[in-house]
Amino acid sequence: YLSGTELLDKGDACGAARALFKAARLQPDDAKVQTALQTIASRADAPPSLLERLCEDSDLNVQSRALRNPSLPPGALDRFANASSWNTRLNIALNPSTSTSLLQALAHDEDPEVREQAQRRLDGAPPARRDPGARQREARDPSASPEALSRLALDEDAQTRAAVAAHFKTPESVLARLAHDEHWQVVEAIAR
Repeated sequence: YLSGTELLDKGDACGAARALFKAARLQPDDAKVQTALQTIASRADAPPSLLERLCEDSDLNVQSRALRNPSLPPGALDRFANASSWNTRLNIALNPSTSTSLLQALAHDEDPEVREQAQRRLDGAPPARRDPGARQREARDPSASPEALSRLALDEDAQTRAAVAAHFKTPESVLARLAHDEHWQVVEAIAR
């Protein structure tokens, strides 16, 4: 993965991606490889075709960063806005390059968070950031649904993700992803 990040620093995003995709195939659980892919997915100079590929990466953090990247082409924004995953649609609503017409469609999405974020963008308001304490309480709530826990597992707050990792209703696929979280508290919560 080092050769990939070095290539990226030299401006060779395609070469970097090839090196990192190869490393990801050989070491799919390597946190450093995933972090490097997240870095590429966040870069404004990432080639559009690479961003589109990263939008479908198995790591949701890589996906989210690529879907929010303003360099993602309009055709890709349109395609991913129709995805079955609420998380994909939410990230498209948060992408600063998403067109007004697409935001208007997402403002009528079936998922309330997608609707809220799209409407906030249409209103010119910044993305809503809920109180981390409220998200932590939601993640600890015994009546939380697996869908809500899946959404909260993507939270930027490590304590919220740790609460999700410890929750008895968290889906196995989410736990598998959280087992590779960069924060030890999240990984430790799974072991409990």
